[in-house]
This record gives sequence, C-alpha cells and structure tokens, in this order.
Amino acid sequence: MGIIKVLKRKDGATLVVGVALAFVVANFLMSVTGQLSAKITDAAGSTPGLASTDGWQTAYLLPIVTLILELIALELLVWIYVWIHGAVTNKK
Repeated sequence: MGIIKVLKRKDGATLVVGVALAFVVANFLMSVTGQLSAKITDAAGSTPGLASTDGWQTAYLLPIVTLILELIALELLVWIYVWIHGAVTNKK
C-alpha cells in the first residue's frame, strides 16, 4: 500500500499522511462510539460534542461515556495493529 510506504519514510510527507490518518481514525471512532454512548445514556436524539439543553445526561454523562468508549475502541485498534504487525513482520 502507498500509505505504508509513505509512513516508512522519515520526511514531511510522513507527518502529513500520519495526521490525515489520525483524522480518519478519530472520525471512525466518533461515528462508532457516538451512537453507542447515546444508547447507554438514553440521549438518543443528541449528537456528542454539541451543546444542548436536553438534560444532565446529554450535558454531562454523554461526553464522559463517549470519551471512555473512544479510549476503549482506540485501545482495541492498537492491540489489533500490534497483533497484525507482529504476525506480518519477519522475526529474526
């Protein structure tokens, strides 16, 4: 893949691709965890990160639950990456 080739280099392109990839991962995490955290906190009509006056669940509990779920999802993604990277790389 071209992304992997660019990320292996040590120049400015690596930084640009890394930041773009981070935005993609952050967007993925927000979309996956946003709906689940809304279900957990019973704030079904709200969007995480936007100010609203729907009640204390939306104002206080929803951002905390979203943060926790995003950290868990990010940890799972890191473990999957480490597992795949360990399986693919040559062990000497």
